[in-house]
Amino acid sequence: MFKVRPMPATLAAIGVIALGLTTAPFAMADADKVPKGFKPAITAERAVQIAEEATSGKAGEVELEDEDGTIVYEVEVTLSDGTEKEILVDAMSGAFSEEREDDDEKKDS
Repeated sequence: MFKVRPMPATLAAIGVIALGLTTAPFAMADADKVPKGFKPAITAERAVQIAEEATSGKAGEVELEDEDGTIVYEVEVTLSDGTEKEILVDAMSGAFSEEREDDDEKKDS
């Protein structure tokens, strides 16, 4: 009867594949990533307008992002006192959904 003995290289390859399969969901799960082909109902320009009206501030950068399963425009707004806020505007309804401190401003403090 023929005995099969695993080769060290084969065992190493199997280990790498197994590790890749167990860690792949974490590596691919980018919280900010918008699903490919997503078509927002409102434009980035409209999201900026909504954010500026809600805060009486001046919008800067705007990005389309996935926030806990809801696709939003994240609009950076500078208020009249110089404070920077991130305003989240729902990309489908145009609803103002959240206001929070700018992440970049928190890192600088």
